Order: sequence, then structure tokens, then C-alpha cells
Amino acid sequence: MKTRKTLFFWMLFMLFTVTAHSQDTKYLERAEKYKAQNNCESAISEYTKAIELKPDNSNAYLARAECYEMIDKFDLANADYLKVILLKPSDPVNYFKRASAYEKQGKYDLAIADYTMAIVYKPKYVEAIYKRGIVYGKLGKSELAKSDTLRALKMDKSSIAWLNLAESSANLKTLYYKSAYNDFTAAKDLAETSTSKAIDFYTKAIKTNPYYSEAYYERGLANSNYGDRDQAIADFTAAIGINPEKAEYYVKRGSVYQKNQNYDTALSDYNKAIQLSPTDEFPFSQKLDCYIAMKKYDLVQAECEKIIQAKADSAIAYYFRGRCYIGQEKFDVAMVDYNKVVQLKPKNSFNFGDYAILFYNRGKKYISQGKNDLAIDDYNQTIKLNPNSKLNFTEFAKPFFNRGNKYSNEGKYDLANNDLNLVVKFTPNQADAYLRLGRNYLAQKKFEACFTNYKKAIELKPDNPYYAEAYLFLGSVNESQGKHDVALTYLTKAIQYKPGYFEVYFNRGIVYSSLGNKDLSLADYNKAVELKADYAEPYFNRGLLYANQGNSDLAKSDFSKFIELKPDYAGAYYSRGIIYGNQGNYDLAISDLNKCLELNPKEANALYSRGVIYAKQNKTDLAKTDFTAANKLNSNIPIPKGFE
Repeated sequence: MKTRKTLFFWMLFMLFTVTAHSQDTKYLERAEKYKAQNNCESAISEYTKAIELKPDNSNAYLARAECYEMIDKFDLANADYLKVILLKPSDPVNYFKRASAYEKQGKYDLAIADYTMAIVYKPKYVEAIYKRGIVYGKLGKSELAKSDTLRALKMDKSSIAWLNLAESSANLKTLYYKSAYNDFTAAKDLAETSTSKAIDFYTKAIKTNPYYSEAYYERGLANSNYGDRDQAIADFTAAIGINPEKAEYYVKRGSVYQKNQNYDTALSDYNKAIQLSPTDEFPFSQKLDCYIAMKKYDLVQAECEKIIQAKADSAIAYYFRGRCYIGQEKFDVAMVDYNKVVQLKPKNSFNFGDYAILFYNRGKKYISQGKNDLAIDDYNQTIKLNPNSKLNFTEFAKPFFNRGNKYSNEGKYDLANNDLNLVVKFTPNQADAYLRLGRNYLAQKKFEACFTNYKKAIELKPDNPYYAEAYLFLGSVNESQGKHDVALTYLTKAIQYKPGYFEVYFNRGIVYSSLGNKDLSLADYNKAVELKADYAEPYFNRGLLYANQGNSDLAKSDFSKFIELKPDYAGAYYSRGIIYGNQGNYDLAISDLNKCLELNPKEANALYSRGVIYAKQNKTDLAKTDFTAANKLNSNIPIPKGFE
């Protein structure tokens, strides 16, 4: 009977224990749920019920202490931490937790004591050693702070010791962090002026402090701007590894993945950033931008419309919906959304009122439709809205080139040059635009600009047979500068591409003459008049060549032909007059020299030559008058003896 009674009470006790344990577990589960929701008051209530059922539950006391600490009820938290330590006096975590609470309360001596106890029970407790170093730093005990920090780093180089080393104490920062910090600051200063130098300084900072997440992040930005995307991703990944709670690190890495068209990975990073910083619009906007890049317009529009329904003044929603409409070439409705953005005037880091992209895309659409004037209007509007736009305007080169040619043909050179200079800005390798600019500047007698543009045209297309005019001009300029060999190369190239180019033969004849090769010079003059019989200039130059060779009749014939084609050039009459005089045909000589002086009264050589003929005719007074007039115009021409 006694055995049965004992068994009965034993079963009753076990039933009570199981029931209490079951109830205790339910309270703890509810408490954990409330705690995860930051509902500390409700969590504390449930932990208290669990403790009432099981007064020696150290985990419940510890969790309740943390909740009290979260709502700044430190006295109650301290009491619970004490209970936990009494229940488990050799558990280092309990001392660490209370030390952290004491640190928050500014009770640094008590915090150091508890961190020390944690270290006693767990000698390689890296975080406790590091945190004690931080507190030592706050108390100004820099040597102790230094000792703990280096001890923590030596134990575990992946610890957070390097991450916030500067916070441990001002003295410690001076001793161990200043070098890396200075290099980091120098890099930041250089970032906008010399990316490569900035990268070198970031690297130096990282070498000094291998756990400097911000240095990795900034170097990632610099490498991204430098075009080294793989290294940028590696840097952002390193920064995340050191400090995985920074949303911007994920955003920037995601943006590089997006540039590489690795959209899924980019979206993963954006989502992580949103999770870390749910109230920040930037990660969300980057996510929408990624979807637009993927042309998932319906998805973005649905998201934007959902936002607009909940918040009618969401500028970001109208902006991205407008961008979707642009992608779908629905420019009119896009304009409505952009107007809404401007109306809202959002106060954030984005210039959502920038219509530039809308006009830019509509302009490209007009280009594809052959509506050049409308495309140009949209380009002008784009630049007006965003003068420093970095958009790619390559496609806009065509309408401006066409209009530039039209203006050129109409003689509106300034307007033409404005358009053509935009063309070479958009497409720097557009050789035809440089050629047209050279032609226009030549017509305007702006020879330096002409030279620059012609030279650029043939640099880009050195073997283009249609660029003979550029070779001609460059040859002529080099000849005028005395660069005969260079001139000869250009002019020969022009003839190679355009064998019937009579002007080139004439100019090359001049070069050959300057080089002393009279036979080749004569051959080129002959070719020039063969190609164009009414081309006056070669006759005059060939006449001079014949005269120098003593072939007076051929020279006289060429001068006569030149006068027939260009009767208003004084030099031709002078040259033919000299030949007539040398042949004793004084009347014709006087006639030609008179005509020369009629066209150019200040031609001193003509006065002197006529004076010589008058003297031969014994017309002394007339000769004396001409000699005196010639000397007066040019003192280097002497008055012959006897005619003073």
C-alpha cells in the first residue's frame, strides 16, 4: 500500500514538473518573439512569468536584463545581471553583458572589473579584451588601452579591433591610427583630381590598417571611376566583410554589378541595403533603376503605382514611372510624370526635376524617324536643362552634320561651324566634319583654323581620295612657311588621290622651283595648263621660268596669255615690258610699263625700267623724272650717274 502511495505522489510530481516546464517554455517563446519586435515591456512580462515558474532559469534573467537595458532601466537590468552571475558565477558571458551595461551607464571602473572577470574565466575572450581597451581609453589610460587592443589583434586579426581603433582613445589614435587616417584623408583630397594617386594613398592606408573598411570602400569608388570594375567589386566586398552593416557598401557594389549587366547579383545587393536601411530611398531607387536597365517596365510601373496610391506626393515614384514611359517611348505621358516631379520639388540628393533624359531620348527617337530639326530642338533643351550632361550624344552628330552642311552650302559659315564643332565634340573621329570645317574656315580666310581642321581630317583618314583639297591647302601653307619637303609630300599625295587636280600641279611647280628643280617645275606648270587651259597662274610662273632660262619668246607668249586671262595684274605687264625692252621694242615696252604703273602707281621697278628705256631713247628729262620717282619710292634703287 505504501509503495502504491509513493508511486502515486511521484507520478503527480512528474506531471506537475512537466506541466510547469511546458508553461515555462511557452512564456519564453512569447518573450523572445516580443523581444525580436522590440516590444520590451511585453517581453519583460513574459520573462517574469517564466521566472516565477522556474526561479533558477539564468537564461530568463539574462534576457530580461537585456530588455531592461534596452529601455534604459539600468537598475533593474543590474539586478538581473547580478542574479545571473550568482546562478552561473563562472560563465564569462554574464560578466561581459553586465560590463557592457555598466559601460553604457558611464560606470567605467565597474565595467573594467567585469570585463576583467570575463577574461579571467576565458583568457582568450577577444571581444572582452578589446572592449576593456576601449574603456581604458575613455579613462585616458592609453598604455592599458594600447596593450589590450594589440593583445586582441594578436589573438584574432579578423576581430573588430582595427575597425574602431580610433575610438579607443585619442592617444591610441595618435599612436596607431594616425598614419592610415592621414593616407586616407590625402586620398580623399586627390579623388577628384588624380584618381590613380588617390588609389595609391587608399592602398597605403589599407596596408597600414588592413581592417579599415572605409578605405576599401573609397578605393572601390575610385577604381569604379577609373574603370577597373573587378577591383572595385573586390574592394567593396572587402569593406562588407569588415563591416557588413553598412548599406551604402552593398549599394555601390550593386551599381558596379549592374554596369557589368550582372543584374541578379546587383538586385541581391540592393535588397540587402534596403534590409539594412529600410527608410533610405537611395537603395530602393537603385533597385528600380536596375529593373529599368533590365527593361522590366511593368514591374517598375506596378511598384511605382503602388507607392503613389499609398503616398500621392512620392517624387521618386513619379520619376521612375516617367523613366519607364521613356523606355517605352511614351514621351507625352513621361512628360506628365516629370512635371509632377518638378511640382513636388523633392528634398533629396537626386535632381528628379532634370528633364534632360526625357528630351535626350525623345531626340534620339526623332533621329530614327529622320526628323532632324526636332531632334536638334530636343538636344538644345537637354543641354539647357543639364549643361554638364555626360549623356552620349553620338547619335545627335548626324542631324547637326546635315544641318551644318546645309548652312555651309548657303554660305552661313558661322552657323555651319557651330553645328560642325558640335559634331566633332560628339564624335571626335568624324573626319568629314573636320574637312567641312576646314573648307568653311578657308572661305572665311581663317587660315589657322582651316589648317588645324584639314590636318585633323587627314590624320583620321590619311588615304581618303576625297581629301585632296586638304592636302593641297596643307602643302601650300607649308610652302609659304619655307617647309618645301613637307609641302612636296602633301601636294604629291593630293595628286595621287586626284590626278586631274590642276591647282595642285601649279602649287607643286612652285615647290619644285623653290627647291631648284626647274625641269620638274616646268613639267608641273605644263600639266596644270594642259588640264585647264584658262587657268591663268601657271602661265605667269612658267613665263618667269622661261625668262630666267633666256627663252624670251616663250616667256613673252606666256605673259601675253596671262594678261588675256587676267588683264588687271600689274606684274604681268611689267614682266612682258622688260622682255620687249630687252628685245629693243621700246614702244611696246613703254606701253606695258605704262599699263603696269596705271594699275600700280607705286611700282618703283617699273618706273626705273621705263627710265632706262627713256634714256636709251635719249629722252633725258623723262628718264630723270622716272629715276627720281623710283628712288623716292624705294631708296635702295639708285639714280644713275648723270641723271641726278
